[in-house]
Amino acid sequence: MDCCVIPCTFFPKVGNVLKVVLQHRDGVDVLDPHMIPAVRKDIHIEFSTLLVGDSLRPLDPWLNERDSLTIAYEDSPFTIRFSVIDPTYGEFLRYRYLLEGYDERWIETNDVQESRYQNVGPGTYVYRVQVFDIDGIWKEPRKPLTVIIKPSWWQTLWLKLGSALMIGLVGFGFYRNRVRNITARNRELEHQVQDRTRDLKAEQERSDGLLLNVLPAQIAQRLKDGERQIADSYTNASVLFADLVGFTPLTSSLPPQEVVTILNDLFSRFDRAAKLRGVERIKTIGDGYMAASGVPEPAADHAVRMAAFAVDAVNVAARMEGLCESDRIHCTKAFIDALEQQGASSFVIEERGLLDVKGKGMMHTYWINGRTS
Repeated sequence: MDCCVIPCTFFPKVGNVLKVVLQHRDGVDVLDPHMIPAVRKDIHIEFSTLLVGDSLRPLDPWLNERDSLTIAYEDSPFTIRFSVIDPTYGEFLRYRYLLEGYDERWIETNDVQESRYQNVGPGTYVYRVQVFDIDGIWKEPRKPLTVIIKPSWWQTLWLKLGSALMIGLVGFGFYRNRVRNITARNRELEHQVQDRTRDLKAEQERSDGLLLNVLPAQIAQRLKDGERQIADSYTNASVLFADLVGFTPLTSSLPPQEVVTILNDLFSRFDRAAKLRGVERIKTIGDGYMAASGVPEPAADHAVRMAAFAVDAVNVAARMEGLCESDRIHCTKAFIDALEQQGASSFVIEERGLLDVKGKGMMHTYWINGRTS
């Protein structure tokens, strides 16, 4: 039997157990009680206390007997205290805990055996505690604790649905009211636009009436279309200048309103007759009435039209005005020649003879006494 000489022996303490280290000439031997089943004891974890609120008042002292725990949201913050029982290596252990669904990673601690949580939303979580054993392995001796956070009254589904419904109703009411206001405003604007359009149309009609009162319709339209300088030339046209004989002395004995009424009535009849015969009124000056045929629209029968309306050339007719007898139609030979070419058989023509016309000299003139029966 070999004999071993042990020059040195150490007895380091690990937890509550001594390790025996034997140093000899061939090396070192370590006697680890942890490897002996009769010495190694199992580790236990107990959830000892639940504390809720900032005052940390204890709640449910029998926490270790539960597999699940229900906490009201109003009890936040809450603290779970745990204890680790390891008869062999208790003072050398490390701990870590995790609240699954809330913590993003394990939280490790050496001396503080509690977990404090705040503002954990309603839901179901799993609380776990692990121990780093002397073997170098993280172990979880106790079954995880299910933690249920009950929602507050304002976090309940019914309240959320009711709030959403209320917000929806308020929003819908606001929308309906907004739409109603916009619709009413649009109607008001439409009425304003219609009224303004009516006013503009009436004003335009008055403006067109005034324009047509002094200009032929074709010329007025050309001005409205943008023409600014209108100067047309006509080689064949008939012109009439009518004057009311004895009207000047008459006006001195009549009120102004009655004079205007007489002229308006008379010239309105002239206008209707001119329109009927295709003659264009040019202008009225006092008791004078000027009309033309063949202008501004050329007409091959301008003389026929003008004979019915008794028209003469502007420059000649104006000078012949003083030679004309009342209630008669006085014409030049040029007009009678044009009338005969266009159909003079429908008129009663009487030759007057030669007259000395100022600025024109001796001219052969005629009377038109009316239409043939």
